[in-house]
Amino acid sequence: MCGFARSDLLKSLKRSGEGMAVSVAHSLGNRVLLVAMNLLGQMPGRRECIAHAFMWQPAVPDTALSNDPGRDTSVLRNWNFIHAHRAARKIVVLYSDQDNILGPY
Repeated sequence: MCGFARSDLLKSLKRSGEGMAVSVAHSLGNRVLLVAMNLLGQMPGRRECIAHAFMWQPAVPDTALSNDPGRDTSVLRNWNFIHAHRAARKIVVLYSDQDNILGPY
């Protein structure tokens, strides 16, 4: 539900002419961002409505942005966001290889 609400917010900002310069998400909040971007990426006229999307320490599978749903390695196989890349001009993933919250490094 949050992803749908965020996509509505991004659409309304774009419609108002102000646009959305930057969208930032942290940890599992990146799922909300990816759902919103995936929805926007499927809509006509919504391509690249986000100038920069920053995914900070994303708690998402490394295949989340793959255009091949068969590569989804998640347990429930529900991390397919094959249209998300269309919603942003640039996607930046910020992470540390020293972060061991989700497992040992």
